[in-house]
Order: sequence, then structure tokens, then C-alpha cells
Amino acid sequence: MNIVLLNTCAISRPTDHLQRVDPHLRVGVAVIAACLRRAGHAVRILDPRVQDGSPGQFAEQITKDQPDIVGLSAFTEEIADAADIAGAVKAIRPETRTVVGGYHASATPLETLREFPMFDMAVVGEGEMPMLELAGGNAPASIAGLVWREDGGAVRTNAVRRDFPAFEDLPPPAWDLYDLALYGYRLPVEPSRTCPFRCSFCFQATSDKTRYKAPERIVDEVEEAVRRHGARELSFASAGAFPLNRTHGLAVCNGLISRNLRLPWFTTTRADKLDRELLTAMRDSGCRYVSLGIESGDQEMLSRCNKGLNLEQAEETIRLIHEVGIESEICFVLGLPGETPASLAKTRRFAMKMRPYATLASFAILTPFPGTDVFRMAECGAEGLGLVTRDWHLYSKNSGTALSHGAFTVRQLKRLQARMYMEFYLGSPVKALRLLGSKNMREVLSLRRFLTLLGRML
Repeated sequence: MNIVLLNTCAISRPTDHLQRVDPHLRVGVAVIAACLRRAGHAVRILDPRVQDGSPGQFAEQITKDQPDIVGLSAFTEEIADAADIAGAVKAIRPETRTVVGGYHASATPLETLREFPMFDMAVVGEGEMPMLELAGGNAPASIAGLVWREDGGAVRTNAVRRDFPAFEDLPPPAWDLYDLALYGYRLPVEPSRTCPFRCSFCFQATSDKTRYKAPERIVDEVEEAVRRHGARELSFASAGAFPLNRTHGLAVCNGLISRNLRLPWFTTTRADKLDRELLTAMRDSGCRYVSLGIESGDQEMLSRCNKGLNLEQAEETIRLIHEVGIESEICFVLGLPGETPASLAKTRRFAMKMRPYATLASFAILTPFPGTDVFRMAECGAEGLGLVTRDWHLYSKNSGTALSHGAFTVRQLKRLQARMYMEFYLGSPVKALRLLGSKNMREVLSLRRFLTLLGRML
């Protein structure tokens, strides 16, 4: 078959000007493309994030080779854009089957197809096997993990998929299908699938059990990314946390060192998964930056959202990362269930206490992403939470416009958010000087972000 996959579906202007919008590669899409190509199908990958144009203009690019299937991967804030693109494709070529996947469709597949009739099918969870079976001619009714629309319009749900391909059976990501220059030659690496933790504000789209890719396979893929595709930087953050397992993480780092693949890389992980030996190996293998989800400076808040993190251990880890010589970002979520002015004051104090050691900090406002415990709480008004809108464009991590909170107004949370950002970055001359020397400076010092923060403080 002739198949087009979309790396992202972000085609409208962002509504959240604190959101980081740099184009980035999605390794899941690249692996699905590689599987389809290995099975003999013709595959193209497009990305509206790096290709300007309206949905109609972009649909013309998609349909120029008369594709049989268009696969659209979308986060919640992209799902309406994905629908606009799919609708434009249908207007040009009605017989093309439009298949939506990603977090939003996996969390709410029935609702997604009912809300957006331009989608023919939704893949729930991992996409390799459903897409291969669909492209291979299998009837939609026979494909586990697929929700689909009958000719009459009725939406049907198939069985949950329980069989998943082993990592060693999957081909390397098809990076040759991208113009990597548009992404700064920063390539993501997939070390595992499925986070073993169940934070109340996160949704797990993949299988319940964490699966680790063999360290040798990871190092092989890094070597191919460098030698064949010209990678200049690696991200272990795009497909989940790394390291999650100490032995696995050490083996990957030592493999990179032994093959002299010390390319700069960054990652996101938990503060309770790192120690001096592991951090030293990470640094020596090229790690330059670690992002940690701290979420709150109040231990009770962490317990209530199922984070399972000890703040004393987190503080020790942040100091250790700095001592080893790796930059770090500490990430917080404001407005958690049960949040109070006192708990937010503890978050502020913790962040400022860590300011000498962490290079960056982010202060998101709680968003009720579909499929999460927080979304279910908001639907029924639990913990003082409430859904404000189902305009999915507004479901970004920093806007604070999708959720009401019993203890705060949206304006109050935005003002607190802006003050924390300003105090963290501008409240210390030493911090400002350190930031100027950081390669990650562009993550925070943009005029757009600065003006947005100033506006929120007024």
C-alpha cells in the first residue's frame, strides 16, 4: 500500500506561549514507518510543524501520491488539528483511510471517532501491529487494538491488544524518511516502553508492563544514528524516562563509552533512580542535561498524586547531579489535587533552595489530560477540580485554562507561576550568569516567554 504518516499534527498557532514548540522527532512514528516499509509498503513521513501551510495546503501534499492510508499521531492539544488535516484529506480523496493514534486517541478512542467523523479508525496503544495488519489487508473488525467506523457510521471497538512485538523484532527507526536538518539532527532514542509509575496526572498509552530494549541494541541504534544519519545530539527523553533500571542504564552508558559514541545527550528520569556511579557513567558517555519531575515541594501533595518520591532524596540527587557536572532541570506542577496556598509556598521554597544546583526549572499548571485520574476527578468534581472546557487546543501544560481549582482562580495560578519563574531565573545574579553560560539558555530566554510571564504577573 501507499501510506503517509504524520510526525506531528500541530498546524495551528500555539495558544500557550510558555510551551516549548521546537520541532522534534517522534520515535514511535519512525519505528512504525520502518515496520511498514520492511513489509513492502511505500511510506512517506510529513510534519506540519516544519512545513508551513493551511490544512488544505498540507492535505494537497499528503494526497499527491494518492495514499491508501494516512496515519496521524496527535497529543491532546493537537487532536483538533489532526481532525482538520484528516477532513481536508477526505475532501480531496474520500477513499483514503484516516487512522489516528497517539495519547489522546488511546485514552478516548470511542469519543475521538464520535467527535471527529473525519477519522475512520483509532489505534489504541502501540501502533506497529495494528498498522501492519491494516496495511496487510486484514479486515478492521479482526485487528486487536483498533476502534473503527462502519460504513453506516457506527463506531465499533475491538479487543484490547495483548501481543506486542519484542524490541529485537522491530527494525531501527526510519530516520532516512525525514529531513533531519529541520530538527537540528537531534535524534530520539527509545530505551524502554511504559513507565512503571502511575502518577495521577499522567496517562500510559502503552502496555501495562515496562519493557526494556537490550543495551546492545540501543548502542547499535545510536551508532547507526551517528554514522548513517549524522546525529549531532541524542534525546533519551522523547520515548519515556531513562534510566529507570540501574543495571540497564549502566550497561547502555558503558556501551556508548566502549564504542566511543560520546555524543551529547539529554534525558528525563526520576530523582530516586540516580546515584553517583550511574551519574558518572552518564556524564562520561555524553550526558549533558537531566530533567527531573519533582512536581511539588510538599511531601503530602506527592503522596496524593501517587508520585512516590521522597523530597529529601530528590534534594540529594539534585545536588549530586550538579556535583558530577551535569546540568539539570527541575519540573513542578502547580494546582495538584488538594493543593493549597501553603503547599504552593513549600514548592516555591524547595525550588529556590535548589536554585544554586539546578540550571533550569519549569512550573506547569495542572492539565486534566484525558485518561488520567485527574481528568476523572475533574469530570465528577472531586478534590475541588472541575473541567472548564473540552476545547482540546487549550490542553497544554502551562496555560491553566482547561481546569478549575477550588482553592485558586486561573489568574491566581498564572500569577504564582510567573512569579516562580521570575524569582528562579532573575532572583539571583549568580543564577543569571550561570544561565548565560548554559547551552540550554534558549529553553528559557526567549522574548515570547518573557513577555508572557510579565503579562501573567500584572
